[in-house]
Amino acid sequence: MAHGLQVVLEAAARLKDAGRDDVAFWIVGDGAQRRELEEDAADRGLSNVVFMGLVPKEAVGDVIASLDACLVHLRGTELFGTVIPSKIFEIMAAQVPIVMGVRGESRDIVLKAGAGVAMVPDDP
Repeated sequence: MAHGLQVVLEAAARLKDAGRDDVAFWIVGDGAQRRELEEDAADRGLSNVVFMGLVPKEAVGDVIASLDACLVHLRGTELFGTVIPSKIFEIMAAQVPIVMGVRGESRDIVLKAGAGVAMVPDDP
């Protein structure tokens, strides 16, 4: 729930409405809202959103390496501006660009390293 992944569905819907079929979102992992997100994506016909489910830890590097970019997003609350998601270091080590939807020090780390671009949390 902390990741606020509804923003991904909103972005996917905007791309679909614009006739863009060159962007796909992979949602990797599991969580309390997965079923709700999957149902919403299906109801909206968002074929550009793929739910990968849980991936074994040893396969995470391969998944990251297969992507053009990784979204790291946390809801835009003040609390989440104080955390540093450890996944940014795995992604940077794989030299995959990050779309950084987290405020605070973690965003600064990614931007100073030239490892990605910032987005406003919760803004599709």
